[in-house]
Amino acid sequence: MVDLLKQVVNYMEDQGFTCKILDPSNSFSVDLDIYGYTTSLRCVLPLGFPYVFPDIHFDISFLANFNKTHIPHLYSDDRICYVDRTTSFPNPSKPEEVIRFAIEKSISIIQDGIDGKNLEDYKTEFLEYWRSSGINVYGLFKVTVTPQILYYCKLESEDGIYQHYYITDDKAKLIDWILLTYNIKLEGSSFGECLFLPLLQLDPVSLPCTHTVLEEKIKCNEHLLNAYESFMKKDTPEKLFIFSQAIDNRLVLAGWFYEYQKYFAQGIPVIGAKSDKIKRVRVQDLNRDRLFYRGGDGLDLDDIKVSITGCGSVGSFLIESLARMGIDKFTLIDKEMLTSENVARHICGASNIGIAKTEAIKEKLIKHYPYINCQSIAKDVFSVLESQVSIYNDSDVNFIVIGNTAIELKLIDLFNSYVIQKPLIILWVEPYLLGGHAVILQEPNLDYNTLFDEKYRFRNRIIEDGSQFTKRESGCQSSFIPYSAFEIQKFINDLLDYYWDKFIKNSSKGNYIISWAGKLSWARKNHIELADNWIAKKDRQLVVERLNESATI
Repeated sequence: MVDLLKQVVNYMEDQGFTCKILDPSNSFSVDLDIYGYTTSLRCVLPLGFPYVFPDIHFDISFLANFNKTHIPHLYSDDRICYVDRTTSFPNPSKPEEVIRFAIEKSISIIQDGIDGKNLEDYKTEFLEYWRSSGINVYGLFKVTVTPQILYYCKLESEDGIYQHYYITDDKAKLIDWILLTYNIKLEGSSFGECLFLPLLQLDPVSLPCTHTVLEEKIKCNEHLLNAYESFMKKDTPEKLFIFSQAIDNRLVLAGWFYEYQKYFAQGIPVIGAKSDKIKRVRVQDLNRDRLFYRGGDGLDLDDIKVSITGCGSVGSFLIESLARMGIDKFTLIDKEMLTSENVARHICGASNIGIAKTEAIKEKLIKHYPYINCQSIAKDVFSVLESQVSIYNDSDVNFIVIGNTAIELKLIDLFNSYVIQKPLIILWVEPYLLGGHAVILQEPNLDYNTLFDEKYRFRNRIIEDGSQFTKRESGCQSSFIPYSAFEIQKFINDLLDYYWDKFIKNSSKGNYIISWAGKLSWARKNHIELADNWIAKKDRQLVVERLNESATI
């Protein structure tokens, strides 16, 4: 790195720049004259240079010469954001030119900031300028268009160095999440109140540092004033405000603390401001809308509630995929506990052995997605059908992943007799996951003969005799069919991709059988007998049949 640094500095000096190698030896300074004032940039060559861009630091105190405190594209650690590093990368064969580009681009940004030519850029970098006081704040609430009182709890590290505030509009849900995530049991008394102010719309060019300035801004907004005045009358020593700010057609969250203290005036106890200064906070927004703005696929699934009967290997991956798609309302039904033989092909692992599968999956879901509503029912399916069948009508879609023909026939009977009136999707897989199937029931009066032969074997099976591949470790209760977790994921993803496109987005009607072929080429090489309809089919093929109409995709 030392030789490369000298090479770069010599090049920059040949280009007319005045440079000086600094300590540590991976950085150097570049002297500048901007509008008659002298300053310098510090260029740091990171470990990955020249395969990554250098860091350019700027002495922010220089801006005082122009009555400015900050400019656009300047990070909180005084680094200049001169390039979008997610979409651009340097040419490693020309390190000197990379450095020159970085320096010249940084100078241009500084001059434009002083001249006021890039004021619009403030808006997109609002959160960078709303520099946090170091307090970690997490938002687990739904953003509204009107002011609302929210609740917060504070967790501290044992040494008191780290403070974490969790803000919610649902105490019970936050209590559950904290318990599942940190094994800390909160009580209702653990919460304080804070005020949410929607669309406060602060000017990022001149961000306030005092509560007085913020109060003047609030008082200019009639829709915020009443809630603000009521909140300020509350006798609390620490007031926390959270606000939303519209940036590029989306909302970001930030906030501030305003501390109060008790003091005496003429012998009378009074509560007043400890200081007009505020502590700024940036909010880690964990609500569903924000997370799926960054990680979603454009599907609007927040109003869909699903039930999953059967939370084994296939069911668990189905649940995980549904959550990743944006489903946030689940009812899970399964009486079984997680055991060691489940671990290799289940989304829950060894740490969950001995826990009900529904509870283990619920814990995993909520830890990952705090906004999820998940009901866990660790009961026998027949018991649920006897006493809680309304669960299936309270859901928009009911997935049956039980792998038990008797239960599946019972559910079909309840659907045919209109006891269950919401769609059923019955899923199961074949050995080695050479086949996966889904029966989609949306209209009653389904004839069993459509699905099964006289021996109740599925008519559209891929392996001619799957029973010969059933294995067991020790006795009947340990029977299983072999397949890998990877193949489960592939089947589930292909199925859901088709189902959501045809049945949710395009509202296809009727009853369907969807069959998915696994690695049939592997089956042929290993002399596994395939059913006649599948002998010539390709790997990963999806076949869709509607009663007597069929189509292949």
